[in-house]
Amino acid sequence: MNNLSTQKILLQIAVIIGLVDLAILLVFAFVPVSMGFAAELLVHIMLLALCSAPILYQFALKPVFSTMNEAMANVSRMAYRDPLTDLPNRRYLYLGLEKYLAENARHRINGALILLDLNGFKAINDKYGHPVGDKVLCEVADRLKLGTRTEDVVVRLGGDEFIVLVNHLNANVDKAREEIKAIAAQLRSRICRPLEHKGKEIAVDCSVGITLINAQSEIDEMIRDADLAMYQAKKAGDGGVAMMDHAA
Repeated sequence: MNNLSTQKILLQIAVIIGLVDLAILLVFAFVPVSMGFAAELLVHIMLLALCSAPILYQFALKPVFSTMNEAMANVSRMAYRDPLTDLPNRRYLYLGLEKYLAENARHRINGALILLDLNGFKAINDKYGHPVGDKVLCEVADRLKLGTRTEDVVVRLGGDEFIVLVNHLNANVDKAREEIKAIAAQLRSRICRPLEHKGKEIAVDCSVGITLINAQSEIDEMIRDADLAMYQAKKAGDGGVAMMDHAA
């Protein structure tokens, strides 16, 4: 039904109207009706419209509407998803953060951004090829999804960068800091496991930057803070976790 062409749809409409019209003519032929030509023609047209409409909708128009709705849903979905990993993309993150900041302003809910950048990913691409690099990215995406809660959002920013929007941390800011550091360390540990490819192990490593979400900050500023923290971790040389926040 989803692959109906315009010609098939028009043919279906013509066949349905033709069959309904034939049925009406048979009724008029076998049931004696005393009315003038104009009145009979008017009744015929009304019956044709009334009887054809539900059949046309069910068998000709409904499949078309379903196909259109499905196509629109796919287009909308593609606009907010990363095609490789099927994770939400940067555009989705901005929408999620806008909603979260509004909620944060009302209820003072603590949250954080965890930005993860794969170390040595270019070397993996150069050594094994882009298909294997894509496999690594998809595996990292899966590991992040498995390591986060349902209320958290895992996003692929682009390239070898991922970001996790962590919701509903401890209401106490100091405790929230410790909580998010523990979460980030767990995620890093989950990601930094070797990936097997054709009997060989590919080392996977990442640097992690954290920033607490601040309702007074701009979205770009918070992402930049997480990015700066990630580079601090990378610069430290141990590929660990660093944090930057402006929370009170």
